[in-house]
Amino acid sequence: MNLPRLRVVILSLALAGLAGCGYFISSHHNVEEYTPVFAAADACDLATVRKDVNQDPAVLKATEWDGATLLHDAVGHNCTDLTAYLLDAGADVNAVKTDGVTPLHLAAQRGNVQIAELLLKHGARINAIDSEGWTPLDRAEKWEHPDATAFFKNHGGYNGRAGN
Repeated sequence: MNLPRLRVVILSLALAGLAGCGYFISSHHNVEEYTPVFAAADACDLATVRKDVNQDPAVLKATEWDGATLLHDAVGHNCTDLTAYLLDAGADVNAVKTDGVTPLHLAAQRGNVQIAELLLKHGARINAIDSEGWTPLDRAEKWEHPDATAFFKNHGGYNGRAGN
């Protein structure tokens, strides 16, 4: 087993144990919705994700138990190259999780300006509002990312709930 895959296996087992994905503690999550391609996206494994997308482009629209797409996972783990690949392959830049969070919300929360720029270039809605009334700018401010906060303000971002 190669080192990146071993890391994915170890990480998956550790997260399963901590999160309780039904192995040790009862969970409401359907583990069938978390597939190897999502584990690869979580690990920024571009080669594996590319192979899976080439074999079945429908995985670009697949979701996990919280409605997260591969793009959500890539952005949430600061995987810049994987994010760029998924966007170029046709992933929905404005995909919404069950909590209303878009990939741009995640980039803002992580303070990742480079990924935020990629998302905006592909048509991300800068003022998307999640189920809590938060915009990406709100998340950048709440998680104290001054560079990301300035970036969103300079690109027309406004405050939703946080500004009230």
